[in-house]
Order: sequence, then structure tokens, then C-alpha cells
Amino acid sequence: MEKPKKVRATVIPDVENMPPRVYANIAVINHTNFDFTLNFLDFVTPIKPEGKDTVEAEGNIELLTPIVARIALPPAVIGQLIQALKMSYDQYLAEIEAEAKLRKEG
Repeated sequence: MEKPKKVRATVIPDVENMPPRVYANIAVINHTNFDFTLNFLDFVTPIKPEGKDTVEAEGNIELLTPIVARIALPPAVIGQLIQALKMSYDQYLAEIEAEAKLRKEG
């Protein structure tokens, strides 16, 4: 009997059929024993009532905010996602720090 061949697959994003990019400034994350659900929301500050400088409210208020994307991920992917986000965020911070240093020197 032949030994099965090992196949290595590389996953490449299909940029030709990519959904439109959406903006979100809030992430709400929930989980079950089976998956993590990431809800991305686009919160816009409420418009102030006419003739008033502030929105008056007593106690807590709830602001209905649209969910612009909702993604369910298996737990096995979450660790990889956290690592990828950390690597990207660390790179972002290094770039911002380098730019600030150049501005200070210049």
C-alpha cells in the first residue's frame, strides 16, 4: 500500500471578490462552548437637541448602534487571531514611535 502524500496548502485571500470594507469603532465579543462571536458596531455620537449644548439624561441611557459586521470563530482560531493582532499592533506602535521621533528631531 502506498504511503499517502503530504500536501501543504497555502490560503490566499481572494482580493478580486472581497466584500466592501466597513468601519467599526466598537467590538462586542461573546462566546459559547463552541465559538466566539465578534460583533463590530459603528457608533456615532447622538445629535444634540436643537438649542441645547448637551444631551440631558438621567441615569443610564441605551443607544441603539448598528452592527456593521458579525463573525463567528471557532476557539482554535482565537489564539491565532490574538497573536496576529498583537504582532500588527506592536508594529503599528513602533511606526508611530519612529514618526514621533523623526518629528521631534526635525
